[in-house]
Amino acid sequence: GASAGLGASYKSLARGMKKSEVKVRRASLWRLPDFRILDRDAPFFQSTGTWAISRVKAISESKGRKDVDDTDATSEIRRLLAQDLYHLFLDCSFRWQLLAFLLVYMLSFSFFAVLFFLAEEPCGLKLQYSFVRAYMLSVETMMTIGYGVSDPYMNGCWQGPVIITIQSLLNLLLSACLIGIIFQTLATPQSRANTIVFSDKAVIRCIDGAHYLMFRVADLRFSSALIEPHIRVYCCHMSHDRTMKFEMTPMRLQSPDDELGAPLAPSLPNLIVHRIDAWSPLAPKSGGEQRSIGRLSQISEASRQSLRSEASAEWGAGYKVRREKDHMREYAWPSTQQRQVNCETGSRNCCYCPTCGEAFGTAALLKLHCKYAAHNDKASGLPAEACHFELTEDDLRPISHNEPAREDIESHLEQGYFEIVVLVEGVEPTTAATLQARHSYAIRGSHGGDIEWDRAFVECVRCKRGGTDGSFKGVAPRHNGGLVVDIGCFHKTAPVEDGMDLRVAPGFAHKNYGGS
Repeated sequence: GASAGLGASYKSLARGMKKSEVKVRRASLWRLPDFRILDRDAPFFQSTGTWAISRVKAISESKGRKDVDDTDATSEIRRLLAQDLYHLFLDCSFRWQLLAFLLVYMLSFSFFAVLFFLAEEPCGLKLQYSFVRAYMLSVETMMTIGYGVSDPYMNGCWQGPVIITIQSLLNLLLSACLIGIIFQTLATPQSRANTIVFSDKAVIRCIDGAHYLMFRVADLRFSSALIEPHIRVYCCHMSHDRTMKFEMTPMRLQSPDDELGAPLAPSLPNLIVHRIDAWSPLAPKSGGEQRSIGRLSQISEASRQSLRSEASAEWGAGYKVRREKDHMREYAWPSTQQRQVNCETGSRNCCYCPTCGEAFGTAALLKLHCKYAAHNDKASGLPAEACHFELTEDDLRPISHNEPAREDIESHLEQGYFEIVVLVEGVEPTTAATLQARHSYAIRGSHGGDIEWDRAFVECVRCKRGGTDGSFKGVAPRHNGGLVVDIGCFHKTAPVEDGMDLRVAPGFAHKNYGGS
């Protein structure tokens, strides 16, 4: 299903490759404009939710080794799938399900027709040795449409009750299965996911020195919105180098707060915000951490040579080793994903004092602590190697959180293929079934794909004009006033400057949304 949406260009390029060329050429497949993990084949720039993922036949490459079982992995997977035939059958298309039931019914009619044919003489069925008559009797019995035999008691033979009982019970079982499959197919909640819409583009903008990734989500069924909807976001990344390393990393959300379950407001458009901090998969990893720590040692030694002793230099070397394993200020696998906003609000620490080890949430607090403690230590007459010292900006850089610059983010996005996968889940109120809506944003380089820089979404929710004077009503009757969602502006963006808060796009506030 996903092959039609993705096109055949990148698939045709992959055909005919030699084994030694696969890794080299596969990296170029990610650069093709039609490559996606989730399609965009639905109307209104939406995705049908079809994954472009397929299984590849995998055979063990360790033939001849006595310690390895050379078993075809494909056959093992088939054995696992065979243990769940019910859901495997439900995942088939509806026409294949109906065809399967038709085949089962035809086989059942034929099987019992043979039994009736064999029981013709002892039961007095008068079939005249005709299989067609036996088949018609089988259909009449199984579908309870009446008998065409002269003696409905079948001459008192024992074969008749046995055949009719088994066939009737089998008909009940097949009817129950058929009705259940049809109901399950018609009542599947995934069709309801088509009314969960996402913005066509995601934007990246800078606010107060930090970069944020934003996109919109809305439920078109305002009157019967989802119950307890929530959102999850992942970043799929494939590098362009020869390693072809694939990563799927969760992305922490700042709005809605993922620590509260990332709940969405039903019936209204939601703006999803992810901060590109040091833990974000969209931010570059600190490749110069080793050099930064060495630079800190040199700066400290050069500027405070009189305050440092040989023991202090040994402590600095041990501190350097420990900093390589420090997960407080940036992400390093396999540590957990964090958010810098938690440090700024006092919920977590991201840096600590190199002298006393006290932890702080921001570099500004650490700098104030060292400045205050340096004066106190000097007044207290502590030894030079135990005294605090004031930290400069160069000193703070390798030991505290650094907000990724735009140039660094753009350079990082050029290093591979990124696709942001969005999952919205909730309970459909009519059937009380859980559904999942899927969407994705492909990032093709720093300024390609589904990402726009330095833009913000225009406001698409306004007060509806009501009354005769055309004024906005704060509280209006149900038939007059209230809110209106302009779906025509749902995808629209407008350029913004750093820190600007875009409320209304030009000309939008002058629209009149009815009201008689």
